Amino acid sequence: MTALRAAAVSLVLLLPTAARSQEMQAPSGRRKPAVAFLSSLVVPGTGEAYAAGRSGFSSGRYLLGADAILLSIYGGMRGYGAWGRTAYRQYAAEHAGLAPNAPTDAGYYAAIGFYDDLATYNDVQLRNRDRIATYVPGSAASWSWDETDSRLHYQAVRSRSETVRDRAQLALLAVGINHLFSGINAARLARQHNRSLSAASTPPAEPHFTLGAAPTPDWSGLQLGLTVRY
Repeated sequence: MTALRAAAVSLVLLLPTAARSQEMQAPSGRRKPAVAFLSSLVVPGTGEAYAAGRSGFSSGRYLLGADAILLSIYGGMRGYGAWGRTAYRQYAAEHAGLAPNAPTDAGYYAAIGFYDDLATYNDVQLRNRDRIATYVPGSAASWSWDETDSRLHYQAVRSRSETVRDRAQLALLAVGINHLFSGINAARLARQHNRSLSAASTPPAEPHFTLGAAPTPDWSGLQLGLTVRY
């Protein structure tokens, strides 16, 4: 995750230079859709500003704001999930006698929420002929809840915490979709901007006149005709 953030920051720093380079190669006033797309793919709204200036950023700012909100939601959910995970593990250590060097895998912490003690858990696994899933009695994996209500409370706290952590991934997915949408929108604005420049620079069509003459049907005179084409 750290490497991904560093790469994103590096790309943001390089984009202005790339944009200027592309502008030097393009006709005056034109915008490169690829530069607009990449800019907004990294930071929503920047590509819109590049493609259409102030008018473009008027729409891009909403995508930038949405990005900030979604990232805040993601950070908040991840933070709550991490706090909840620490809380329910400490609670299990206090009320189920978990050792400091107890297993740390998710399956272990799920199991202690469904069984009052290790002996009960192992008995169920052996009856299901799943010896591999058992833990060695008396080892660091042992637990025994002081009362059933404590186990149920632990299970509820753990369920909320893990649910929030899982749903945080949906917020992160929404961030990615927002970036992609902003990139596509920026490229569209760049193409629209270029079309408007082409239309403004196209000279009006000049008329072409054609003068013709033909005899009348009774050959008593001539018919003159003028054709104008654009």
